[in-house]
Amino acid sequence: MFRQSAVLLTVALCLLAIAGSTTLSEWLVLDRVALQHGEYWRLFSAHLAHFGWRHAAVNMLVLILLLHCLRHFFSMRVLLLATTLSSLALSLSILAFEPGLARYAGASGLACALWAWLSLIWLAQPGLRWAGFILIAVLAIKLLAIDQAGLRWLNPKVRISDSAHILGALIGMLLFLCRQLFTRKTQPLAAKRDAKSAAPTHQG
Repeated sequence: MFRQSAVLLTVALCLLAIAGSTTLSEWLVLDRVALQHGEYWRLFSAHLAHFGWRHAAVNMLVLILLLHCLRHFFSMRVLLLATTLSSLALSLSILAFEPGLARYAGASGLACALWAWLSLIWLAQPGLRWAGFILIAVLAIKLLAIDQAGLRWLNPKVRISDSAHILGALIGMLLFLCRQLFTRKTQPLAAKRDAKSAAPTHQG
C-alpha cells in the first residue's frame, strides 16, 4: 500500500510541476494546429497539463481520491491502462464534438470518467449501493449546475469545457460496461476450471 501511495504522490507532484511550467504546458496541451504537424503525444499529455496551480491542485486532489477508491477493485496495471485509454478516447471525442475548441488542457474530463466509473461500480455492489447513489448524484449536480456556473476562480482567463466533462462521464460509463462484459465472459471459464479441478481423479 505504501508503494501505491508513493506512486500517486509522485503523479501529484508531476502535475503541480507541469502546472508551474508555462513552457512545458505549451508542449503538452491538446492543440489542433500542433496535431496537424504530427505532435500526437498531445492526445495523451493534454490531461496532465494545466492552466495554473489552482487548476492542477483541484484536479490532482480529485484524481488521487478516485484512484484510491478504484484501487480496491483493480490493480495499478489495470488502472493505468484504463486511464491511458480514457485519455485517448476523451481527446478524440473533444476533437470530434468540440470543433470550436482550439486548445484543451486539464484532468477534469478524465476525472469525470473515473468518477462515473466508480459510481457505477459502487451501485453494482449491494453494500456500497447507497454510496454509489450519492456519488452519481454529486456528479450530476457538478455537470448540470457547477459547470454551468463556471469555476472562474480557478483561472479567470480560461473557459471550462462543459462538454469535456460530459464526454468524460460517458467514457466512464463505457468503462463500466466493458468491465461487465469482460466479467460475464470470464466467469463461465473460471467455473469450468473449478469444476475440472474439483472432479475426482482415478488411478488404474
